[in-house]
Amino acid sequence: MKVMLITGTSRGIGRYLAEYYASNNFLVIGCSRSASTLTHKNYQHLIEDISNEKSILNIFSIIRKQYKNLDVLINNAGINPAILSAALLPYSLIKMYMK
Repeated sequence: MKVMLITGTSRGIGRYLAEYYASNNFLVIGCSRSASTLTHKNYQHLIEDISNEKSILNIFSIIRKQYKNLDVLINNAGINPAILSAALLPYSLIKMYMK
């Protein structure tokens, strides 16, 4: 089963994507700054703020420990571009936490 991370899954497009992929045999890790009411056997929700570097590293640490790898990332969360985003993290830093 493929492991997928989707950001911004508490509502809207992110929640729809999480529901869709969890129902289509993906292990979905969703995250947002608030809790989610989505319950599905293939879904795990993390309350994290991806504008915070420590939160991003925590997400990847959890994925590494529980699932060993990440197959798909959908960066759906809307964030303030003036704040550090996951897309701007150096690959070497993410890779270090995925080991």
